[in-house]
Amino acid sequence: MKIRRALPSDALQMHRVATTLQLEGRDLQLAQETGFFLFVGTPEHYRNTLTASPYCWVAMDDENCVGFLTTMTSGGVAKFPKPKSRELFAKDGKYPLVLEQIGVLPDWQRRGVGQALLDTLVQECPEPRMVSTIIHQPVRNTRSIQFLVEKNGWKPWREVRTEKRVWGFYEWEK
Repeated sequence: MKIRRALPSDALQMHRVATTLQLEGRDLQLAQETGFFLFVGTPEHYRNTLTASPYCWVAMDDENCVGFLTTMTSGGVAKFPKPKSRELFAKDGKYPLVLEQIGVLPDWQRRGVGQALLDTLVQECPEPRMVSTIIHQPVRNTRSIQFLVEKNGWKPWREVRTEKRVWGFYEWEK
């Protein structure tokens, strides 16, 4: 398994990994224990994400994507069209890099793939602050919280309620 910078040509394989991790149609208890995605982007969405942020990586087993990590740059956050959404991420007037998605195929979980992806982000990204959002309600993404907080030292920063969900915001600072 090898970690490398994600390319727009990886978008279709990333979409396939995300679809595998989608909550819809999965056993709820298993999804909470292994992590899940509420949002699965189209291949075009992933291509756009990879074009906009240089801090996205894929885990490859030969020619097959077994995991990926996507981000949004602080400049991307600053361009959110809704000021209220933009300000959710601001701290001391500055915007963080946002860890959008990290996902690993079930057969590759608990083998260090997610850790290698996150370690690469932390080592390669010059941003002093990163934020990730994780769903708390109506379904708690327990595995993702354990991975970021307990295993990697990210700190709970705030909790945001929307009409349908409660989101935990977690931050990491250099």
